[in-house]
Amino acid sequence: MIFENEGDREYFVKGKLVQSEKTHLIAGVGVDVERFTMLPEPPGLPVIVFPARMLWDKGVGVLIEAARILHTRQKVRLVLVGMPDPGNPTSVDEATLRRWEQEKMIEYWGWQDDMNAVFQQSHIVTLPSMYEGVPTALLEAAACGKPLVATDIPGCRAIVKDGINGFLVPVQDPKALADALEKLVKDPALRRKMGAAGRKLVEEQFTDTSVNEATLAVYQTLLG
Repeated sequence: MIFENEGDREYFVKGKLVQSEKTHLIAGVGVDVERFTMLPEPPGLPVIVFPARMLWDKGVGVLIEAARILHTRQKVRLVLVGMPDPGNPTSVDEATLRRWEQEKMIEYWGWQDDMNAVFQQSHIVTLPSMYEGVPTALLEAAACGKPLVATDIPGCRAIVKDGINGFLVPVQDPKALADALEKLVKDPALRRKMGAAGRKLVEEQFTDTSVNEATLAVYQTLLG
């Protein structure tokens, strides 16, 4: 079995669902660092992007509560990028998304084909999810040199190094999320520093080439 993060692997091994020697750890699916590139920040108000399916489990509700706090402190644009998933019981319906948009809490951009272009329009990327493998969206955002704010869970910890390329916050804690986002909103130099650190981390550990090589190595071992 191939796992994306150590937390999941430990859970399966401790639960005797798989033998430890039959497990492999390959963090994430990899990023094309030639496609997702680091460019200077765009001008204007800080843009915070949430790139995910519109699910309560992805932390959308927590983000909205954090937005209510943040909007009383700073002028920002909070953008939700992704679609609802009607087949998922935790999906947020589009009427709710439109209501938040009417309340000026967020901008709802829906599905976007070119996430590189989305990240180039942003200043900060956030994912306050309750569970992840290793989020591809955060890997791509880091490759674009964006500082990250995510929840302190195994999958997010693989890519977000707290205080280095972003901040980790407790699960379901809107105030902590708002505080972390505010630090980055107020400090362009910190955003640049963390963004550069994130790009370096992806180049060293999360390129699609390295992930493909590691995956092929597992098959080669099994095939003898």
